Amino acid sequence: MGETTDPIETKYGYDIIKLVERFTAGIPAFDEVEQHVEGFLYDQKIQPAMRAYLTQLRKDSYVVIAPGYVDSGAERPSDAVLAKKEK
Repeated sequence: MGETTDPIETKYGYDIIKLVERFTAGIPAFDEVEQHVEGFLYDQKIQPAMRAYLTQLRKDSYVVIAPGYVDSGAERPSDAVLAKKEK
C-alpha cells in the first residue's frame, strides 16, 4: 500500500501510479456480501409497498395544493395499475 511507480510515458504525457487499495481477485465469499444482498432485496420489496402505503395515506388525508405548486407525491397512473395488480 502506498507504493508508487516510476514515471510512465503515455501518449498523453507522463503518469505516476500510486497503489491505494488492493482487492482479491474472483468472486467474493457470500459472507462478505450477504448484508449488501439482503439490503438490496429488502429495498426492492419495500419500495413498491412504501409507495402504495404513502399513496393511500395521501388519498385518506386532506391535502390542499396551493396555486403554482406541483404535487410531486400524487399518484401516477402507473402506480395505480401496479397497486391493483398486487392486491
